[in-house]
Amino acid sequence: MLLSAASELTLGMGEVLEERVERVLGLHLLKFTEVLKESCLSILPHLLCEYLNDLIEKFDRYHTFYGSCVSEGRYFIGIKHKFWQVGIAAEPKTRLLLYEAIAIVMKKCFHLLGINSESSSFEVSIAKSLLAQSSSKRPMDVNAPVADLESDNKKQKRVVGAGTSVDNVITRLPSPIARDPPRNPRFEPFSILLNITKDSEFTKGKLLGNISVADTFGLLSDQWVQSYEPDCCHVSLFNHEWFDSIDINNYDSLYFGNTSSRHSVAFSSAMEICIKLFVTTENKDALYQLCDHQSDMDFSKFWEKDTDSTCGALMATGLDGHIMMHYILLKDAVDAVLELTCTSLADNLKVYGVIYAYYGGNFDYQCDDEFLKNSYMSLLYQDDPDSVLSGAKIPLRKSVIAVPNKGGSLVIKAKLTDESGNVILSKYCEFPSQTQGSRGDDLDGLGCSFRLQVIWSQGRGCSKGGSYLL
Repeated sequence: MLLSAASELTLGMGEVLEERVERVLGLHLLKFTEVLKESCLSILPHLLCEYLNDLIEKFDRYHTFYGSCVSEGRYFIGIKHKFWQVGIAAEPKTRLLLYEAIAIVMKKCFHLLGINSESSSFEVSIAKSLLAQSSSKRPMDVNAPVADLESDNKKQKRVVGAGTSVDNVITRLPSPIARDPPRNPRFEPFSILLNITKDSEFTKGKLLGNISVADTFGLLSDQWVQSYEPDCCHVSLFNHEWFDSIDINNYDSLYFGNTSSRHSVAFSSAMEICIKLFVTTENKDALYQLCDHQSDMDFSKFWEKDTDSTCGALMATGLDGHIMMHYILLKDAVDAVLELTCTSLADNLKVYGVIYAYYGGNFDYQCDDEFLKNSYMSLLYQDDPDSVLSGAKIPLRKSVIAVPNKGGSLVIKAKLTDESGNVILSKYCEFPSQTQGSRGDDLDGLGCSFRLQVIWSQGRGCSKGGSYLL
C-alpha cells in the first residue's frame, strides 16, 4: 500500500530530504549507477551484492531513527526490520518516495544478479559461488568485505506470504574488514613541469587555476574523518584565483603543497583528474591557456603487477601550452606529518635555502636521470626568512606525505644559507616508515638550530588544513 501510494506522488519545489539519515539514504541510492558501471567494467557482480547489503543497512538505520515501530518484527532479506504502525496519510511525501526508490533499486539489483524468490537451490549455490570467487579475484578493491557464506545444510529460511518457506537467496555480508595484510593505497602528487609554447618570448608570469582528483568509483572511503556524506568528492591539489596567482618561470618545475583533504589521496582502480590552468604575463596584460584537461586515469594494470609502487607522469595540453604532472602510486602507504620548529636563531640572521623530502630505502624511481628523479621530490621550505622565528614552528609548503609502508623511509635534505649565500646548515636525515608514533631529529647549523618531528599515522590526517601552495 505504501508503494502504491508513493507511485502517485512527485517531489515539489522546495520539498527536500531534511533529515540527515534521509540524505544519506538518498545519496546512497544515487551511487547505484556508479556501482553498476564498475561492476560491469570489472566483471565483478559481488559489487552489487555489497551495494545491496549497504542499502539494507542504511534502510534499517532509517527506521531506527524515527523509532515508530510495531512490537512485532519481520525478517526481510536476512535482516530484521520493524515497520511503522501509523497509516499512509501520516507518512511524509519524501518518505514514501524513498520507499519507492529503494524498492526499484532493490528489484533491479535482484534482476541483474539473477535472484528471485522462486530461485532453485542450484541457482542459489551458483550465485553464492560467484560471489565468493569474484571477491577473491578483485585487484583494485583492496579492503573489500568477505562474504559470510553458509553451507548447504545450514541455509537460512524466511517466511514469504502465507507461510511458504523458501531458501533465503541473499547471504548477509558482514561489516567491511581489511584483508590480511591491510592495504592503504595512496596517490601522491609531487610536481608539474609547465611550458608556454604560444609565446616564444615568454619567460616569467603568474599561474592560476585548479587541479583536482577523485577516486572515480568511490570504492575507498576516507576513514580518517567521520562523515555522513559521500567522501569520494574531488580533492584539490592546486587552487589559485586571479587575485592570489603565484609567480612562475617557463620550463620550471612547481611542487605541490598540501591537499585540501588534509591527508594523502586514496585511489582504487581509476582516478578522475581535472586540470584547468592559465598563465598571465607579469603585468597581467596577457592571458594564456596553459592546460584544459579532464580524464580518467586507469590504474587497474598497476594492481596486476607484483611491484608495490610505480612512478607516473601525465601530459596535459591547452591552447597555448602543456604541462607534465609527476606522481607516485603506492599500494600500501602511511602518512608522515612533518613539523619543523626553530629552536634557536642568532640576532639579525635571515635563513634562506631549501629543504626537500623524498623516498629513501632504495626506492625504485624506475629511472637513472637525476633531473627526472628531482620531479618526484616534495619541497618543504624555500627562501622564506620571514617565517623563521626563534621558538616558533615554521609553516611548511607541504607537511603531509604518503610514504611506502613496508621497507620504506622518508629522507629529509636541508641546505640553508644566510643572506649572503653562505651555507649555514647542511643536513641529511632518514626516517624509516612506521604505522604509528613519531620520531625526531635535530638540525644544528651556524647561528641556528631546528627540531624536525615526523608523526606517522594510518588513521588520521593532518591536524591543520592544507594550503594548496606550489
